[in-house]
Amino acid sequence: MVGMGERTHISTADARSGRESPASVTSVRVGSQPQGALQAGSDQIAWLRQFGSAIPADDESRAVAVDATGVYVAGVTRGAFPGQMNAGGPEDIFVAKYDRAGGGLWSRQFGSSASDRALAIAVDATGVYVAGYTPGTLPGQTSAGGVDAFLAKYTTDGDLL
Repeated sequence: MVGMGERTHISTADARSGRESPASVTSVRVGSQPQGALQAGSDQIAWLRQFGSAIPADDESRAVAVDATGVYVAGVTRGAFPGQMNAGGPEDIFVAKYDRAGGGLWSRQFGSSASDRALAIAVDATGVYVAGYTPGTLPGQTSAGGVDAFLAKYTTDGDLL
């Protein structure tokens, strides 16, 4: 990909201890057009959204990707996201999209009867890719035994392909 990287710093916090862990996301510019939405001044937050399941449980964002239309987040939930159902296991995978101003566009949740994890997300012109692992069997799939990797592809409108 041709472009110049622009680093955006993100801080994650443990809700129980309050400890912060620094992280960063590199968004890409194609020509002079930014292809990322997490753009802030030196000490200012452009926008901030808090989201998760309604039950008192730990939800974790694990990965962020950006394109010209929005910000995609993948992670783990221990409850049910609004409009979604828990897949039956203690931990499910979630994927969500926000517009460039931080408005929620859609969220999806899936998993097995085990503890499933999303670890990475990427977006290109053909869709959104989510990768992670499951010790269970995802819907419509066959377990290879033990802990398996998975790769899921969504359209940028949130439809599973």
